[in-house]
Amino acid sequence: MKVVIDTNCLISCIGKKSRYRNVFDAFLSGNIIFCASSEILLEYEELFIRKWTKEIAGNILALFEVSNNFEYVTV
Repeated sequence: MKVVIDTNCLISCIGKKSRYRNVFDAFLSGNIIFCASSEILLEYEELFIRKWTKEIAGNILALFEVSNNFEYVTV
């Protein structure tokens, strides 16, 4: 299944103790495909930096780049 995750929803599901963690775990295990455009990735980065740090934001975005179940889409 391909999904586009709202930025705030993605932030909510990344934490290991989040009750929504199953969404991020489904991505990590390859059960869903995250899809995002460059605009969405920039929004992710902006809010990740606000919420955590630039390094953490970079790590999460790098995870998307190397994952087989991440699909870059153009609008």
